[in-house]
Amino acid sequence: MLSEAVLALFVTVLTITILQQAIILSHKVMNLESYSNIHTHIVQERLEELFDGKILVIKNRQGSSHQELRLFNSDTDGANLDLYISLANGFLYESQNGGFEPIMNDVKDFQPLKVGQNLLLKIIQKNGTETEMFFSHVEWQT
Repeated sequence: MLSEAVLALFVTVLTITILQQAIILSHKVMNLESYSNIHTHIVQERLEELFDGKILVIKNRQGSSHQELRLFNSDTDGANLDLYISLANGFLYESQNGGFEPIMNDVKDFQPLKVGQNLLLKIIQKNGTETEMFFSHVEWQT
């Protein structure tokens, strides 16, 4: 009878230890970069939608060291500014007709770069995470 009690106590302690380790592991998994990867993928898909059928131009923002990415309608001669993507107050946002819609928050730096006929966006978040997004199906203003 004593051996059964010791065995039951051992199984109970073992079960509690396994459950505790599972809880610790689940907390670690939630803090991994998988959330960041999913968020980045969603942002990249949104930007691809914005770039579709647009002519791109990289400009320096007035009164700032940051650059902005301007998108023009491709069915015009390039004089019709459709929207632009810029960084302000930690938000990467798109702006159209005076209003703005945040695309990504907690952004420290945003650098659009023209690489050949492609676009490379370097995004550095406030937590130090660096993301590079590459877009190959873009049209540049000549």
